[in-house]
Amino acid sequence: MEISFAGPPLELVRADDKTELFGQLGVAMMNAGVAELERLRQEQERLAAEEERARKEDEAKLVDYYAQRDELRLRQRQLKVHAALRAQAAEALRLEIEQSRAANTEINKQEIRQRLRQLRVHRRLARAGATEVAPPKPKPKTVTPVDVPVIFDLPLPLPPSQQDPSPSQ
Repeated sequence: MEISFAGPPLELVRADDKTELFGQLGVAMMNAGVAELERLRQEQERLAAEEERARKEDEAKLVDYYAQRDELRLRQRQLKVHAALRAQAAEALRLEIEQSRAANTEINKQEIRQRLRQLRVHRRLARAGATEVAPPKPKPKTVTPVDVPVIFDLPLPLPPSQQDPSPSQ
């Protein structure tokens, strides 16, 4: 700041030059404003970096979520397919059992008819006074295994002809 006096010696007038003071104050205020702006710029950069990091984390979580969802959907489709295949196999087994039951029933009927014919013939011969002929002993039945898909792995009971004759008590 500069103060000057001008005029005649008995009438001096004071003149102040405050431009330098205003300049210094302006520079000081500008420096404070620039420092605040710099601080705000750094804070904004930090927030932008943090926001970018959060965005990348969220994106990675979203990708993981979609992958897990797709895997679960695939697993559900696989389970549906396996259930359908099991149902088809069970239905095919049921149909095969029904068909074999019908065939076995027919075979049993034929065997019973043949046995009845044999008995009638033997009775007629016995009535006619012929020598008694013992009826032929029936052949032991042989069970032929049927190819059936295994649904449960349980031990099957043995037929009475294959069981151990000794009592277990």
